[in-house]
Amino acid sequence: MGEEGPRRYLVLAMGTLAGPGPATELLRSSRQQPSVFHFVVPVTVPDYGWTWTEGQALADATERMEIMTEFGRAMGLNIDVEVVSSDDPVEVVRQANATASEPYHQIIVIDRPHGVRRWLADHAVDELKRDPGLPLTRLEANPPMRQGKHFDVDELRQYFQEYLKRTAGAPED
Repeated sequence: MGEEGPRRYLVLAMGTLAGPGPATELLRSSRQQPSVFHFVVPVTVPDYGWTWTEGQALADATERMEIMTEFGRAMGLNIDVEVVSSDDPVEVVRQANATASEPYHQIIVIDRPHGVRRWLADHAVDELKRDPGLPLTRLEANPPMRQGKHFDVDELRQYFQEYLKRTAGAPED
């Protein structure tokens, strides 16, 4: 019997930062068996103002990518992250599957618990359960951390450092 490689997860972070709730679930999965997490961060329309530019939406997605990479690696996760131009969750997953060097074992969708984006994500999740047919886990961003007028990356880093201190001594499952 050949040696099996790490479990590969495709993580779709829809217009939000993952937060400690989903981070705890990813950490639990990585402690159960070697895991690789490939995050895709779609460029989504900002919901903190009536006017925005494509450059602003791309800058927000890039900032989310950088933050999730920093925090994921600080947690010890084997993580890579990419920003994708489509905000259609189904298209994003299809594209990621088509370009993956190895197949994914599971899809994880992280989104906000309320609002129009949640309603749109409900429909996308139903379709993703059928195509590509992989097991799918849906996690709510908890708390739903999002960018906006009062978004402070330094405050978020401090919050996350406190989270890391709390989870460092947490027992492994």
